[in-house]
Amino acid sequence: MIYKLAEHKNEYLHLPILPSIQEQAWKQSQHHSHTIARHNSYINYLSLYTLIDWFRNEQSLAEPVIYPSAKSLSSIWEVVNGAGIKLGERQIVIIPCEISEFEEFSVPQEWVDIPEWVGDYYLAIQVNLEPEEDECWIEVCGFTTHSYLKNLGKYNFHDRTYAITVDNLIQDITVMEITLPLKMKAEIPELPHLSAVKAEELLQMFANSSIYSPRLRVNDITFEEWAALLVNDSWRQKLYEQRMGKLVTSSNLVSTNTTKAAQGISSKIDHIVAWITNTLENFCDLVQPIFEHDSEILIPEFKNAHLPIAYEGIKEINLVSPRGRQLIKVTKILEVVNDSELINILIDVSSTDFHTPLPPDLEIRVINKDNQNIYSIITEENDMNVRFPFSRQFGEPFSIKLMISGEDIEVFEYK
Repeated sequence: MIYKLAEHKNEYLHLPILPSIQEQAWKQSQHHSHTIARHNSYINYLSLYTLIDWFRNEQSLAEPVIYPSAKSLSSIWEVVNGAGIKLGERQIVIIPCEISEFEEFSVPQEWVDIPEWVGDYYLAIQVNLEPEEDECWIEVCGFTTHSYLKNLGKYNFHDRTYAITVDNLIQDITVMEITLPLKMKAEIPELPHLSAVKAEELLQMFANSSIYSPRLRVNDITFEEWAALLVNDSWRQKLYEQRMGKLVTSSNLVSTNTTKAAQGISSKIDHIVAWITNTLENFCDLVQPIFEHDSEILIPEFKNAHLPIAYEGIKEINLVSPRGRQLIKVTKILEVVNDSELINILIDVSSTDFHTPLPPDLEIRVINKDNQNIYSIITEENDMNVRFPFSRQFGEPFSIKLMISGEDIEVFEYK
């Protein structure tokens, strides 16, 4: 999606993002199967709830209601950008993006051609995420109508979007109030019937979370089939759950698909999982269990047969680098290897805003109990992230160090 700010920013509705909304958005965004979906969820949540707060303070407007429903947000944001707000009889679709310059306003086809999702108005939202919470804000850069998008928008088959130039956006959103009596929606056909057999086939096809954008598999599925699958609450929720996998608990560590060898070591696995969660909780802001139907998707660098048990820990670090103050995110995934006490570990370090390169000369070291390097990597200019796997025996101490110019920034110890 490409956005461009107009020259006169005072023409826009500018809204600060409250720290409480940022905190909730972060928690909500972690319940997705991969980084792109988590980021999509994060900026959508920020935009949606900041706008809802503003609508509620506008006494002349009806009470804002999320559509299709608040509980559907996670399953939608797993696969498509955008959210809907209903104000009385009118429906508003918001499409957020962080890119600060745009020439076109691009709307996913789902929000234009699914009858139940269609909006009267479509708002282009710019999201600004700064390291300091009080500098985070959204701006409504203008709006258009469903009729205009459908009849005059440029349709792109490959990314399944409708787009109009920024010049055709109406910048003053108060104009929406004037147009309330007018018909804003174009006529669109009903979606075709999708059989349960076909739906199950599609669910199996897209359950694999390594397929980041199933909506763009234009050679595998028609838009009508995809839309019919997506608009069905039960099928969409099932797709989301399959892509997320089965959350593992201590009472349900061994699934029906687990091998007999794995079943025989469940008590040992209980002990290992307790160690994994304790060590992650000591240093991470968020810890959650992960399950993948094919664990090679989780850490593809490893080719061993794995148990369906893995935990992810995420920690944000506010550091001072040669580029100034910057917020980075360290993600650690610990995965149990089948029928052994080997722990596979994946480290991923990136900027929290997904667009800023990491500081140059940031060094990440893995060291053993004798302070000897097991693995080390140094970032180069314009590296967006670093990612590396390694393995350790259960209970074998090691530490992960982040360093700049030879000085420790953060140390994670596992004992």
